[in-house]
Amino acid sequence: MVNSLELVKDPAAVIGRLTAKMAPGGRLVVLVPHGPALFGSLDRELGHLRRFSRADISKLFADAGLEVASLETYNRLATLAWWTNSRLLGSRRISRITLKLFDKTVWLWRFLDRLIPLPGLSLIAVGRKR
Repeated sequence: MVNSLELVKDPAAVIGRLTAKMAPGGRLVVLVPHGPALFGSLDRELGHLRRFSRADISKLFADAGLEVASLETYNRLATLAWWTNSRLLGSRRISRITLKLFDKTVWLWRFLDRLIPLPGLSLIAVGRKR
């Protein structure tokens, strides 16, 4: 599931239904927005109902009968930009210039991501059915 769990009213029900269809040992991979404290104007504009913490995803997985195989955040540099635009400035859109600049320099950010001491803007979680 890529950037969809944050859009549903009952993520636990969605994870539960998906897990019910999985064979033992099967894996569920989800990518969600990370950091409830970052929730702001950009999230609302995108239709997000929430952002997730590691604990949120771990609980959703455990309640559905999944064990956490992996929890990784990424896109650390964007965390500061997201907070500034969405929480501090109340922006409703990311400018074209910002998006183009990011797109042209993603190779650099990918390299630097692991060196930045911030939590990532996104979370990739892998759950395995017991």
